[in-house]
Amino acid sequence: MNYSVCFEDKRIGFTRTAPSPEPGVAVLEGGVPLSIAKVLQIVENNKELRIISSDPGRDFDAFCNLFARVEAAGGLVTDAGGRVLLIFRNGRWDLPKGHLEPGESPETCALREVEEETGVRVAATGGWLVHTLHFYQWHGVWTLKRCWWYRMDAGEGCGRLAPQREEGITRAEWVGPARLPELLSGSFRSIREVFVRAGYLDRE
Repeated sequence: MNYSVCFEDKRIGFTRTAPSPEPGVAVLEGGVPLSIAKVLQIVENNKELRIISSDPGRDFDAFCNLFARVEAAGGLVTDAGGRVLLIFRNGRWDLPKGHLEPGESPETCALREVEEETGVRVAATGGWLVHTLHFYQWHGVWTLKRCWWYRMDAGEGCGRLAPQREEGITRAEWVGPARLPELLSGSFRSIREVFVRAGYLDRE
């Protein structure tokens, strides 16, 4: 879905055509102003909301304009054995990421955040992977975060794992692909989207 945004484990998508009925998927006709409160009320008891619109891009932009905006970047890091670097933050498995600093490029931010949050130093990315969008409430302000995700390969001497505990990270681990579906089942939807794009998980 080209126009979608996540909230915790939910997804809100904007599309031209009505989907076939699916359990846990609510459908709403677009073309009328949306409020954050209305969207939250609908997704409370559903895993997904699809908004049908003659102009999905227009309605998607209008919804995104309800939020304050922040930019972030992070990395999907693999080692020579094909394992993926995960962190455990605030009770969920996650990927290292963080906000862009003033004047910082997304790629530089992603490399910096990986090192700060895990102790792993990567000299360069393997290229941009995907953007994710998710919204949350921060100090009473509804905020929309766009995160730039990059592939990264960790070579020899990349540093020992050192989770950044002051950021709520209690573990940093190299995880084999076979364990990813189980560990990521409780992760935020936007994080699972990164693994879908990278080919580790099936599309939900």
